[in-house]
Amino acid sequence: MTNCFRAGPDLVHWDLTALGDDGPYRLSVHHPHGSIVEYFGRVSEALVREGQLEALLIAARTAERYAGNTDMTASILVVTVIEKFFEGGWMTMLITALVIVLCLFIRTHYRETKEKIKRVDEVFSNQPFGSHHDELSPDTEAPTAVFIVGSSRGGGLHALLWVQRMFPGHFKNFMFVNVRTVDAQAYGGEGEVEKIGKEAQTTLNYFVDFCTSHGLASAAYLGFGTDAVSRLTEMCEAISKGYPRAIFFTSKLIFEQENWFTRLLHNQAALAIQRRLHFKGLQMIILPMKI
Repeated sequence: MTNCFRAGPDLVHWDLTALGDDGPYRLSVHHPHGSIVEYFGRVSEALVREGQLEALLIAARTAERYAGNTDMTASILVVTVIEKFFEGGWMTMLITALVIVLCLFIRTHYRETKEKIKRVDEVFSNQPFGSHHDELSPDTEAPTAVFIVGSSRGGGLHALLWVQRMFPGHFKNFMFVNVRTVDAQAYGGEGEVEKIGKEAQTTLNYFVDFCTSHGLASAAYLGFGTDAVSRLTEMCEAISKGYPRAIFFTSKLIFEQENWFTRLLHNQAALAIQRRLHFKGLQMIILPMKI
């Protein structure tokens, strides 16, 4: 059985097909915005449902003239939820609401964490530079501290000062490594990769200039990859071959009220890198940074 009707300017086709001698029956409604397919045990049920969908689409298209596509979608959603509420619709709404709340909570948490990291950066922004201007070449045979850093200058300086305080005068070379993740969005944007690289290089240059001003031999390494952990592991291996007495350092965030949820959202990359480097016989220390 095939028929059609008009919903505003659109011509909507529908057909009812028997999948067996005694059913079930498939109702298919095709309109410009997509298709609706439902199954019924009896023809009468399918025809009643077709009448409901026809009325719904006509009403939605009428409303669209005044409110646009968004209101049409909302109208279909509201009617569908009302009709299917006691047939499992309430469970769908509940799960959807819980997922939305969870996403909003995670987003708020990351925003608050970002603001706390900014405050750490502000604290370390007043760290004075030294008076040295001549660059020192790193000694490949000397003890070397390699810092895996991100975009936070405060985090990098925190790790650098912590190492100097705990190992005074031991390390002669100070290296800084940063890997930026490049995904489809970065490749799709014009000049996006160059922008990411420029921002990362500016941060690395800051660390090198800081070390140089205090008479410390320093260098920086920047890499790109779709998997930051794998790329960092490769770069650390390469550095260890040139500086066999290298020890790697990075920071992890410490929260005043830490729980399993904060541990799940943070510090996984640092632990993953540490596991891989330890497996390859390289030493890595994770330094706590309270925020």
